[in-house]
Amino acid sequence: MSYQAFDTHAGEYDAWYDSEVESTIFAMEEDCLRPLLNRHKRPYLEIGVGSGRFGETLGIEYGVDPAPAPLRMAVSRGIRALKATGERLPFADGMFGGILIALTLCFVDDPASVLQEARRVLLPGGGLVLESLSILCL
Repeated sequence: MSYQAFDTHAGEYDAWYDSEVESTIFAMEEDCLRPLLNRHKRPYLEIGVGSGRFGETLGIEYGVDPAPAPLRMAVSRGIRALKATGERLPFADGMFGGILIALTLCFVDDPASVLQEARRVLLPGGGLVLESLSILCL
């Protein structure tokens, strides 16, 4: 998959969260995700960290994304963000207590591999928080 669109439009994507309606939706998502993630030990990883909006607000320490422009935004938000794909995570086995994958699986080449990698880097007893969006277009 080409990640050029995410790189080219990183600022526009990130600014979407600043409008009145979208910021309300984001706050509701945060309220839903926080208790699910916080039941697990730290450190946390976000696969598909993008600009770091979720990572910053949820206190996620690490993130991966293949697009450089959003990664720079994530780093500016205090996330240890690395250029990588979810199919090949650059972390040791059992490193994370909690992993967030928010609105990412529909953009990866091999969702099953991403989930296998997430499992590999989770601590025993750790947890995966998965948020997806289903849209039906007629």
